Amino acid sequence: MRIMNIAAAVLLSLLFLGCTAERPQTENTTNGSNASACPSCANATAGNETPPNITVTVPRPNCTDSDGRDVYVKGNVSLGTALYVDGCTDGSHVKEYYCDGSMATSETAECPLGSACADGRCARVETDCNDTDGGDDIYNEGTLTLVRGLTSAEYLDKCLDGKRVKEYYCTRDGYVEQIVNCPDGTICVQAACKTEVCMDGDDGDNIYVKSVTSKGTDNEQDRCLDRASGTEYYCENNSIAAKNFTCPSRYRCDDGRCTK
Repeated sequence: MRIMNIAAAVLLSLLFLGCTAERPQTENTTNGSNASACPSCANATAGNETPPNITVTVPRPNCTDSDGRDVYVKGNVSLGTALYVDGCTDGSHVKEYYCDGSMATSETAECPLGSACADGRCARVETDCNDTDGGDDIYNEGTLTLVRGLTSAEYLDKCLDGKRVKEYYCTRDGYVEQIVNCPDGTICVQAACKTEVCMDGDDGDNIYVKSVTSKGTDNEQDRCLDRASGTEYYCENNSIAAKNFTCPSRYRCDDGRCTK
C-alpha cells in the first residue's frame, strides 16, 4: 500500500512539471519590430497602405517698379530675389524695365527730343537754337543752327518744287521741320514762297530783241509768224501780255525778232 502511494505521488509530480514548463514563443517580426505590437506600422512598411496627398501652395513673388516706367528716372524692377536695372543702349535710347502685372518686362524707348540717354535715364540736354529768318517764315529764306551739348548742326530752308518749301524753325525742345505748300499767287523761289511777278527779258515791248516773258511757272518766248511778222510777249499789270507785230521795211523776222 505504501508503495502504491509513492508511485501515485511521483506520477502527479511529473504531470505538474509538464504543464508548467516554458515553451519557446514564435515571433513574427518585420524589420526588427514585433508585428503584434504595431500591426498598422507593419502594414504601412510593407506597402499595404498609401501615404496621404499633401498640396503645398507657393506664393508668387511681387513685382515692384521703383520709377513707375519713367524714362527720365533711373529705376529698377524687383521680382523676388531678381533685380533689373534701367540702362542706356546708346546715346539716344534707354532700356526701361517695368511691371506687367506680376511679371517683369522691358522696352527700348527713344529719348524725347532735347534729351539724351546717360546713366540709365533720359536727361535733358542744353540746347541753343537760332533761325536767321526769325522762325516759321515761309516767305524768307532761312538757316537754322542747332547746338546741343557738344554737337551742332545746320538746316537750310529749301524749295522742293515750284509750289512747296521745306521750312525749319526753332521750338522750346529743339526744332521742327515741315513741308508747306506756297499760297495761291506765290511760287517757291530761292527757298521761300515769293509773290509771282511778271518778268520780261527784253524790258517790255521790244520787237528787236528776242526774250522770254515769265510769271511763276508760265513762260512765253518771242517768236516769228513768218519772215515779216511775229509775236511779242511782255508784262502788263503783272500779267503776261502778247501782241503781233510786223517788221519795218528793210527788216525781216528772224528767230523771234526783227533784224536787217
